[in-house]
Amino acid sequence: MTAIAGIKQDGFKTRVPMAVAPLAAMIYPFLLEGYSGGVHMITSGGAHAGLLPWLMAAVFLLAAFAVPGVALLFAMRLSRASTATAAVLQARRAAFLAAATPVIFTFVGVVSTCLVTRLSTNGYLPCSGQLS
Repeated sequence: MTAIAGIKQDGFKTRVPMAVAPLAAMIYPFLLEGYSGGVHMITSGGAHAGLLPWLMAAVFLLAAFAVPGVALLFAMRLSRASTATAAVLQARRAAFLAAATPVIFTFVGVVSTCLVTRLSTNGYLPCSGQLS
């Protein structure tokens, strides 16, 4: 009997596809931090930075761009499950939520920046430090 696209239900092999999308979403901020570190090495090293920082920045940026795609692929894979157990439904929902990781991460970053700017400048409009 198969549960998820040809993977036998023997515990570990069934749970791995369910965990890939949430794990990809959890490492997303670290991928962005790796990209930022590579860019920092490029800008601080000048002409002597070499090839390694460029490769590092490129690999981390490509990996960050791949997170939503990986999450959607696993959400589609979980949608083909022959038995829709509660665990499969939760994993599919988590995979769709993981596909929105870049949007959620950006939204939280912008809102928190606006709140800090507003609270630190006592302005009346969000993000209006110079208008108050």
